[in-house]
Amino acid sequence: MKNIVFFLLVILNCSFPVNAQSGVTKKKPTSKPLVVRQSSGFVTPEEFGAKVNDSQDDTESIQHAIDSGKNVTFANGQYLVKSLKGRSGLTLKGSGHTVLKATISGDVITLIGVSNVRIENLSIDGGGQTIDKFSGIRGVTGIRVNKSSQITLKSIYISKCGIINQENPQVDNGFSGMGISVRCDLGPVSNILIENVYVEDIAGGGMNGGDGIYIAGYNNDTSVVTKAVTIKKCFVKRVGRHCYTVAGGVGKYSMPTQVTILNCSGAQAGLSGVDIEDGRNVTIQNSTFINCGNYYNFYDSNVYGVTYRLRSGIATSNHSENIRLSGVTIYNCYYGISFQATRQLTVDNTKVGQSESSDIFQGGASGGTSMLISDSQFKTAKPCMQYYLPKGDAGLIVRNTSFSGEVLISSIKNGTYRNCTFGKGIKLVAGSKSIQSVNFENCTFKALSDHAVKSANISYLAQEISFIGCKFLGNGKFDGINIPYNGAIDWIISKSSFNKLANGIMVTNGNSKNVFNKIEDCRFSEVDNGINIIQGITKVSIKGNSFSSVRDWAIHISEQPDSQLINNIISGNTGGKLVNNGIRIDAKSEVIKSNQIINNNFKSARTKKYSISNNQPSTILKTNN
Repeated sequence: MKNIVFFLLVILNCSFPVNAQSGVTKKKPTSKPLVVRQSSGFVTPEEFGAKVNDSQDDTESIQHAIDSGKNVTFANGQYLVKSLKGRSGLTLKGSGHTVLKATISGDVITLIGVSNVRIENLSIDGGGQTIDKFSGIRGVTGIRVNKSSQITLKSIYISKCGIINQENPQVDNGFSGMGISVRCDLGPVSNILIENVYVEDIAGGGMNGGDGIYIAGYNNDTSVVTKAVTIKKCFVKRVGRHCYTVAGGVGKYSMPTQVTILNCSGAQAGLSGVDIEDGRNVTIQNSTFINCGNYYNFYDSNVYGVTYRLRSGIATSNHSENIRLSGVTIYNCYYGISFQATRQLTVDNTKVGQSESSDIFQGGASGGTSMLISDSQFKTAKPCMQYYLPKGDAGLIVRNTSFSGEVLISSIKNGTYRNCTFGKGIKLVAGSKSIQSVNFENCTFKALSDHAVKSANISYLAQEISFIGCKFLGNGKFDGINIPYNGAIDWIISKSSFNKLANGIMVTNGNSKNVFNKIEDCRFSEVDNGINIIQGITKVSIKGNSFSSVRDWAIHISEQPDSQLINNIISGNTGGKLVNNGIRIDAKSEVIKSNQIINNNFKSARTKKYSISNNQPSTILKTNN
């Protein structure tokens, strides 16, 4: 909101002629041309026959002024134009109350094959949406740039470009509009500055147009790109597709690169606040996006499906790489951030909240590699993330970040969550052996409405998951870690605390597997059971854990006749205040060997210190307890 207020102040200071819907007063054009003392090198359209605020077309007069070789300055008021073509070295300077109004479809200002052009302090009226969204001039773009360099567009107001196809809104080719289009399909584009530009009411059906500011590649030669584009202090709202777009082809088509969106705002987009599909080296910094993907003025975006990934504050696509979001705020969007197989996506110091569906959403069959999320907040209490990478190392790092909704993990190898808070815990929802080598370090998990760490089904094995220095907090109703049948292999739980839980760690069916590598140096308090394992385990070290306020058993391992209890060590565990029972082993099968229960201290247990039931007493070594 601060960004929006700041930008409105900028607009007021620039005296943009904004319509009443924008919340800024629009002054009526004066009936007489403004008398401007000309500096050397400037001419006016009036010198070539233009008449402001009348019904005649001024295109020819303005074009003659442009072609004179001098810069052009405009009076207060409205000029009617078809299409103006810029040239190299040109400056078009409005009075701050200058309006160029389109009279036909097409581009109001075209810059192709030019350099060193500056356009500032004027407004462009696309002539669309005159009575309603279906009426007026169709298919208008305010400013089109192609095969050009060193272009500055500053303090410009663009509105009412395009209309909606009433028979079929999604068939918008030839109907939809754009505010600014920058593209390199005709030749390279570089060094573009778009600053203090306000764009609104750009119609589109979500397919071919309806974008506020559109930056694209699409040259057949992938070495010919749009690059070094800076968009700063701009505000785009009420658009049919995206507020801002960074787009390029895959394979034989080029993508834009080195695009920066800085201190900008976007609101009320039919689809995305920013759509990056695709681009390289894109930075979005200190910008705000509100009501994107759920704005239905031009059409109902639900026609694209309730899981359509482009209904987002920011969306990235499969072939994009090195995308950075820093200091971004996203609120009241359908999705906050949606991503596909984007390589090197960084989300830093970003806040997302009040999302209609999810704060962060993987919208494709594969997530990207080397994703970094840091110092961010995802505030909506709905499931999010569901990172899925079916092959290869993910290299995912999430640090210093809080999630109010449940975090879903589908398929990942090599990921780290550090100093994170999970308000509704995490859920493992993958297929066989598809989650591997995921580390949680110094994280906080809350079990207030469900188990803090849990599995959605029992059909897979999550391997080598570690929880080091973590906190598991509950309300006494749910477990800290709950593992179902075949749910885990070789997990490490170390130096973590479990407080106010039903079970600190619960394995509903160990299936005689090495579910844990170790559970060591943890603290359990105010729990029904500290460690509760059913159906046998193998090769686990349960060492150095402390227990207090345990209502049932500190450690309970229950083995069934068809399960196994092999090579386990339970050592150095201690019971403190208010522990009812210490260690209980129910060994019922014939496959029991090489287990040690040594050097444990549950002297303070109020009911039973130990309960060992064993069909083969010699197979469990119990000494020095």
